[in-house]
Amino acid sequence: MGTTILIGLAVAIPSALVAGIFYGRWINARLDIPLRDSMDTSGAELEDIAQRSTSQLPGVFEASLPILLAVVLVASNTVVDTFLSDGTTFSGLLGANIPLVGSMEVGGVTGFLGDPNFALTMAAVAAALTYRRMRAMSDEEWSDELTESLKSGGNIAAITAAGGAFGAMLAAAGIGDYIADALAGLGIGLLVTAWLIAAAVRIAQGSATVAMLTTAGIVSGSGLVASLSVHPAYLVMAIGAGGNIFSWYNDSRFWLVKEIGGLTQAETLKTWTALMTIISVTGIITVLIASSVFPLT
Repeated sequence: MGTTILIGLAVAIPSALVAGIFYGRWINARLDIPLRDSMDTSGAELEDIAQRSTSQLPGVFEASLPILLAVVLVASNTVVDTFLSDGTTFSGLLGANIPLVGSMEVGGVTGFLGDPNFALTMAAVAAALTYRRMRAMSDEEWSDELTESLKSGGNIAAITAAGGAFGAMLAAAGIGDYIADALAGLGIGLLVTAWLIAAAVRIAQGSATVAMLTTAGIVSGSGLVASLSVHPAYLVMAIGAGGNIFSWYNDSRFWLVKEIGGLTQAETLKTWTALMTIISVTGIITVLIASSVFPLT
């Protein structure tokens, strides 16, 4: 796991620089996207926020709290499931005589706090409280704003569900296996083959998760992993890079970015879709170079 994380960082840094910095600056100079009405926020409100002094905006910690809260809560359950899955209790973990916590199971607490539904709800509450503080709203005004937000969220959910359903329909049709069979006889290296399979499945059915898991199952079942001449973590990175390519209409994230950003479909293709494709291509190039110089076998 440690080696995989290190190799992942080595692959992610060049990808982030090329796509996020270089391409970001390049497309920013060529694509003028004005502030528009976005979800339940008008363009005038966005303009007003953009012109505010940083002293009038939430601090870094408060602005990051919704994300940090969700990550920490979910991670707590993951850590307990990984290291304390044998039923270890608070009292057994910290000492035999702790009357405060008694024999309460660690997993019971983190299982509740780390449930994604609870964690994301707490993150949403933190964001809503920050919003209320910054706008100095009354209870009634705050309630109305939350109601409008839920309405907008329903619109986003409907759009992303439609995109996800389209992707699921393609996956159910067996397109992943068809693509894998078509690429199996090309006679190219396993890293490139894995990237191509993941990329093809991703473009065809939309889900990066399905593309990566499908490719992992195909590659592991082919018996070729044993002949891999580099560290298996490079294969993980190649599959991950391929699974992130070309996010478009059948990917729910495409519509999420479009709606939240107030973008047109063309603008989303030129920014988000192009960005993900550059990340994918840069990722596989970095994997091929790094695995040649540092095979780690």
